Amino acid sequence: MAASSARRCKISVLVSAFALTKTDTLEQLAKWFDEEREAFKAKGAKGDILEESAFLELVLDAVMAKHLSEIRSDPEFWAAILKGS
Repeated sequence: MAASSARRCKISVLVSAFALTKTDTLEQLAKWFDEEREAFKAKGAKGDILEESAFLELVLDAVMAKHLSEIRSDPEFWAAILKGS
């Protein structure tokens, strides 16, 4: 429960930084983040590393790389990311 809460908090901070306010966008980003995090866990990531900022950035990078075309297809999402960069 605490890990999930921490993960949601970090995603919320990221989304706020990108100036995204659409709930469905936040939910999609959280879903992709969870999927990538689980994929890393399946490859052996465990313990405290799962909450390290470097690991979370790695997961986010994987999300961005894997879903870039979907992100770019949403003009508001893409514009917000460019604005937050």
